[in-house]
Parts: sequence; structure tokens; C-alpha cells
Amino acid sequence: MGSMIDVTERVRAEDKLRTSEEEYRSLFENSLMGISQVYKDGKFIRINKAYADLYGYPDASTMLKEISSNIKLLYSNPDDRKKVLDILDKNGYMPPTEIELNRRSGEKFWALVSAKRVKNDAGKLLFIQTEHIDITEQKLMEEQLRKSKELLEKLNQHLVEVRESERHQIALNLHDDLGQKLTAINLDIAWLKSRIGVQSKSVRENLKR
Repeated sequence: MGSMIDVTERVRAEDKLRTSEEEYRSLFENSLMGISQVYKDGKFIRINKAYADLYGYPDASTMLKEISSNIKLLYSNPDDRKKVLDILDKNGYMPPTEIELNRRSGEKFWALVSAKRVKNDAGKLLFIQTEHIDITEQKLMEEQLRKSKELLEKLNQHLVEVRESERHQIALNLHDDLGQKLTAINLDIAWLKSRIGVQSKSVRENLKR
């Protein structure tokens, strides 16, 4: 009787494990997030379709054949691969981090990448799992916003300079106009003096004031 119970429990556990594995496989394959599992040396174990799509490959098997174990080809900056491993060695997990990567065509793109070390019950490292989300459009919008902000700042500075230049020019024009009017007045006074001569002493004294 006890033997039958043990067999039944084992069958139930196997069924539960099989169901769990099938559910995980379905989530892995159908996820909209690019997911990869690789050994620490960079050799791929498996990737999902979203991961292959992200890098511009028609399917996962094609990407695995072309990339093989040379995962460094995916990084625009090869040193980023080492930085990821250093973070994982230290913390066991890397929070979402912006990394520039290479598509199959050579085109560069940006992704938000998170990673974690997956171990067995004995604590032995099995593989590294990464999740990728394409943020290229977001980065382009941020760059356009930055350029627009810089352009606006330059326009504002130019406007300040134009206003200052206009104020300076107006001041010069007023000074020149005032100078010309004073010169004209002085000439008129000189002419009046010449016309008055010595005939009116009081008028001449008023003109001197």
C-alpha cells in the first residue's frame, strides 16, 4: 500500500513539474520581451523569437547559428559585456541598464537590459538570463528634445544679443541726433549774434547764457 502511495505521489510530482516546464516554455517563447539564456563564457543555450527580432534575425535558430558563442558581436562597445559580468559576479543581478547594441545589419540600437545568474539548488551557476526591451525610439526622442532645448537656448541668447545691439544702436542714434541739433542751435545762435551786432547789449548777454 505504501509503495502505491509513493508511486502516485511521484507521478503527481512529475506531472506538476512537466506542467510547470510547459508553462515556462510557453511564457519564454511567447514573451514580447527579448529573452536569452547563455553560459558565462558567452555560448547561447536558447533565445526566444522576440530576442531574435530585436537583433534583426528572421528566427531564433538563424541567430544561434550565426552568432554561436561570439556574443561580444552584439555589443556596440565590447567592454559593456565585461561590465555586465562584473555586476553579476558582484550582485548576482543587474537592474535594467541602457546598453547600445548591434543589429544583424550593423545598425546600432538601444535596449534596456536586465540580467540575472540562475543557479541550481546546490548553488552552482547554470546560466545567465537576460531580458531586453528596445528603447531606440525613446532615445531618439530624448536626443531630439536635447537638440531642441539647445537650439532654443541659442535662439534666446541671440535674441538677447539682438536686443542689446538695438539698444546700443538707438543710444548712438539719439546721441548723434542730439549732437546735430545742438550744433544747429549753436549755428543759429552764432548767426543771430552776427545779425544783432553791437546794437542790443541786453540781447547779446541773454544769448551768452
